Amino acid sequence: MNSLEKNPQYLEFFNRLSEKSIPELVDIYNEENEKGNAWVSARGVFLIALQNAFERKNVGIDDLSGNENGLSTFSLKYPVSYDAEQNRLIQIK
Repeated sequence: MNSLEKNPQYLEFFNRLSEKSIPELVDIYNEENEKGNAWVSARGVFLIALQNAFERKNVGIDDLSGNENGLSTFSLKYPVSYDAEQNRLIQIK
């Protein structure tokens, strides 16, 4: 168990997001995308939970995630759409 899995706020976010459908998660992601670069620690925890909710549903997020200097990244640069045939998110540029 990693440290986030012990964080009550993360668990609340993740449990709530895990119950959402994939289209609902896409809508949530796009709402976060529109907020821009306003950051607080709770938003960071929320975005990690959102990323993990997509992963739990086996949705491909390769266009959005990466690894920089050993740290996991999750991009909000562009809104996304869901490709159901490929079960992955696609950035709308």
